[in-house]
Amino acid sequence: MKTTITPWGNSLAIRIPKPFALQSGMVEGAEVTLTLKNNCIVIAKAEKNLASLLAQINEKNLHSEIDFGEKIGNESW
Repeated sequence: MKTTITPWGNSLAIRIPKPFALQSGMVEGAEVTLTLKNNCIVIAKAEKNLASLLAQINEKNLHSEIDFGEKIGNESW
């Protein structure tokens, strides 16, 4: 299926045809991820479950424990 890229503010936009949206489960307001694979733009539903978030943790973005100091008032640790 062919479609046309159109301007949208300082960006570009495409319309997703209804049959494609229905088949892929895309709905208005859904978050998606954009990636480039072999110079092709890939649009996929953004995953928001705990397993997918935890899978993104690696040596480079893992931080150490933060010490906030001694307990003050009725705080519980």
